[in-house]
This record gives sequence, structure tokens and C-alpha cells, in this order.
Amino acid sequence: MKTSIVLPIILSILNLAFCAWFQDLLRDDPEGYHLTLYLLVECTVFVLFLVGLFSESLAEILYRTRTFAVGSPSRCLLILVSNATSPAIVLYWISNILFLIVHYHGNKVAIAAIPVLFTLMVAFLVSINAVVLAGTSGAPRLPVGVLIAYLLVLSALYTGIYVFRSETLLCKMPVLSWTVDGIFAAEEGGWRPAAKEMGRIAAAIVVTLIVGILYVRRFPPRAA
Repeated sequence: MKTSIVLPIILSILNLAFCAWFQDLLRDDPEGYHLTLYLLVECTVFVLFLVGLFSESLAEILYRTRTFAVGSPSRCLLILVSNATSPAIVLYWISNILFLIVHYHGNKVAIAAIPVLFTLMVAFLVSINAVVLAGTSGAPRLPVGVLIAYLLVLSALYTGIYVFRSETLLCKMPVLSWTVDGIFAAEEGGWRPAAKEMGRIAAAIVVTLIVGILYVRRFPPRAA
């Protein structure tokens, strides 16, 4: 077994242990606070994976190809496909899907809809991450400013949700709140409301990619 695959497997197993511990909190969660916190924790890990993958190899590849006629769509597509097919991302995604299927077993609508909602949420993270990092490909490594921005955003979210338990902040986090609403709808057997939230997240992915690619094309990254 390759060394590169060992760490993702270990982290996925640890994630299953975390999910098992968190399951009791999700069972008694009428307002969706713990569900939102669970999704935010998982999103944080996914973002860390994505940033790590970019810093490990993709930044260097894009930096070395900066002299060729490689357009912004191609750069975004390279990051998008590389991240979506990364063993770390795939294994961690599988561990969450397994947990969600087990947690919502017995509810046919939930078992069918919730994995799709979670997958779309992860796809949005991968998409927006590809757009952001495509704009930093003029450097051989991830710029410190981008990493600091990620950390500041995550810190603000955790402070608002975990420390102050801000319900207003929860309602203003578009994709995350749509995922929570879709999960609640699926739990109650509402396939159409869940499908509506799926459509909103899918639309957000498309808009993010289009706007991001146009921006990177208009303002290409400068070579370091």
C-alpha cells in the first residue's frame, strides 16, 4: 500500500469514530444546531484537504506551465478534477456517506436524498476552492494571504456558531443552511423540498464556476 493512501484511510476511520460520537447529538437536534456544526466540521476538514493537495503538487504544476497558453478554464478544470478524484477526498467523502446512511436508516427518502445533498455541498467546496486557487497559480506554492483568509473565515464561523451559538449566522450561510434545510425536509419525507435545496446548491456550483472562471480570465494571476 502506498504511503500516500495510508493517511487518508486513517483519517476516514477516525472520522467514522467522530461521527459515531456525534450521532447522539444529532438525534436530539430539533433546531439543527448540531447538524450545522457537524457539517461545518466536515467542511473544514475538506477545505484543509483541498488546500493541502494544492500546496503539495498542483501549485507547482500550474507554476511550471505558466509560460504555456493554458487558459483559466483549463486551470480550474485541472484543480477541480484533481481534487475530486483525490483518494483523500474520496475516502473521507465515503466515510461521511456511510455514516449518513446508517444514521438515517429506515427513512427511504432520507437515505436517497441526504447523501446527494452532502455530495453537492462537497462539490460546491471543491468548485469554489478550484476557482480561488486557480487565481493563485502564478506562484509555486500557496500564497500565505490565501491561507490566512481561509483561517480567518473558519475562525469567524466557529466563533459565531460554537461560542455565541448565533442562529442568525446559521441562517445566512447559503449552501450550509440549504443543506440543513434539505436534510430536515428529507427526514420528514418531503422529497420535493429536499430536491429544491439540491437545485439551489447545484445552481450555486454552476454560478461559482462561471463567475470564477470569468474573473480569473479577466484578472489572470501574475507570475511570482
